[in-house]
Amino acid sequence: MGIVVESSSSSSSTASSYTSVTALDAFGNSQQLRNAQEASRRYGRLVVASLACSSSEAGRKDSIVVCSVWTPRWGLAREEEENLMKMVQVVSGDDDEEMTAICMSGVSADATHLLGQLRNEAIRLYWDRFNTNCPPKYVADCLSRLLLQFMGYDTSSEWSLFSLSDDNNNMGRPFGVSSLALGISSRGNEEAEILSVDPGGAQQSWVARALGRDSDEANRRLEQTWKDNMTAEEAQTMCTHILRNIILEENDNNGNEDLVLVCETLSPHRGVQVQRIPLVNLEKPET
Repeated sequence: MGIVVESSSSSSSTASSYTSVTALDAFGNSQQLRNAQEASRRYGRLVVASLACSSSEAGRKDSIVVCSVWTPRWGLAREEEENLMKMVQVVSGDDDEEMTAICMSGVSADATHLLGQLRNEAIRLYWDRFNTNCPPKYVADCLSRLLLQFMGYDTSSEWSLFSLSDDNNNMGRPFGVSSLALGISSRGNEEAEILSVDPGGAQQSWVARALGRDSDEANRRLEQTWKDNMTAEEAQTMCTHILRNIILEENDNNGNEDLVLVCETLSPHRGVQVQRIPLVNLEKPET
């Protein structure tokens, strides 16, 4: 009898402390979303992205530079390590004239799941139905809906091209991932695009943006150093120096020997070009 009473008391205590995944606080905010945002900032790789011109004469921001920090993992096959260190993942387009990609920082398992969903959606709708590249705005919208699946909103009365309202896609928690939807095109006078999507699905357009650990400080420095009509080389120099300075300040110059900066440049007719720069080889910027 005593065991039954103790078990009942324990269950009551547990039940009283349980908070529903869809519960909101007194200010209308989701605690689960706050946890997801914290996870993306705490566990995500620091990434800095910027729009750029493919040449100083072009005058059109048709390229995107994405730089991130990578700690080499010894024992991995070279091909496997190269896949892991890349932050830019192509979602749609492989002709180098028009491409949409995604960059995610946060919980890696969540990012992998979301990437698969986005690629399936791009193929299902744009390649199979419209026979065209999936634009970055659609990818951002699709991602926003995926991120909010855990809230269980009824979207049956909403007009949408998305097929994400299936019960099989419902999640029990939010995703701890912050993302950048990236798009480039060589057609007409279209410029490259960077759209941020936070764990709550909120979107915003940027000329330069940072994600992951220490992203608040990186974004502050981007506001101070970004200039219009920068070439891809100038944008890469800006991004790598921001990463370098933040790393050195945080680690006090210790334990940085193995760190590598991975620079990925998306540009029309060239696709995604990847460059590895050991942190110790990066010159200190002039002050």
